[in-house]
Amino acid sequence: MELRFLVDTQLPPSLAEFLKRRGFDATHVIDHPKGALTSDKEIIAIAKNELRIIITKDSELFALLKRFIEQITSFYATEDTKFLIMQKDKIIFF
Repeated sequence: MELRFLVDTQLPPSLAEFLKRRGFDATHVIDHPKGALTSDKEIIAIAKNELRIIITKDSELFALLKRFIEQITSFYATEDTKFLIMQKDKIIFF
């Protein structure tokens, strides 16, 4: 499975370009229709729809992601199952 990234607005577009140069499928929030005005919920929706890992330093977005994940009560394993690791102050998807 190819890793796909979505870089949040607090981080520079050059990070997405760096990832692209390293062979990853990466995009920056400013590349999307609402650009820097994209809400946290919309960022999560984009990542979900495009199967992207969000790279952010936004504590509010992190808190929203954490609440979203805590609401999940069932996990189903499939061939394409993605794994989630929650650490003290960060969430890692793979």
